[in-house]
Amino acid sequence: MATTAGQFWDKHVRDADDRVNWWSSDACTAAYNEQVCGQALPGNSRGCRIALAAAAGRPLGRGVSVGAGAGDKERALLLDGIVGEMRLWELSEARAAEARRRAEAEGVGGRLEARIGNAFVEETGSFDLVTWDHSLHHMPDIDQALAWSVERLNPGGWLMINDYFGPNRLQWRRDEVELCNRVLDDIDRAHGTKLRRVRRSNILT
Repeated sequence: MATTAGQFWDKHVRDADDRVNWWSSDACTAAYNEQVCGQALPGNSRGCRIALAAAAGRPLGRGVSVGAGAGDKERALLLDGIVGEMRLWELSEARAAEARRRAEAEGVGGRLEARIGNAFVEETGSFDLVTWDHSLHHMPDIDQALAWSVERLNPGGWLMINDYFGPNRLQWRRDEVELCNRVLDDIDRAHGTKLRRVRRSNILT
């Protein structure tokens, strides 16, 4: 299963430039960040970083992130001076390599380590920050992932979760799916795009 997941996300890196997500929009991220930290500033996960820095009140030493992808949010923690070092865990070789490449390009390569493997089995270190940024919902057992996170924390450490809670595209009602696709139709007509539609498959009968 881990190999299959890694191969899926390897491909996801290659076609990343073709994808448009809600966090591609400054208007969306500004609205999101205002709810998180009180400041309507653009930037994916920026509100979480601001809130964490304010709550911690000090720079944190070492952080760890599971399912970090290309490590964009984790590099931002380093660049903002919120954490001194970051260890990333990934199943995708391509994503880990991209995280290393981007870290070197941004001058934080010596403070970011991207590992391939099962963090729940292989990680035995302790950290001042455990962060889940849009990756916790991918875990097969969220309770186990959270228990692992607490075990990894140093005394006085921080657990930061920025993730999606609520219905996903496989749980929406039919009328909700149709509404989403009507909005996407309008966007395509207005902008000449060809955005991916929400599928009508529903695992809940």
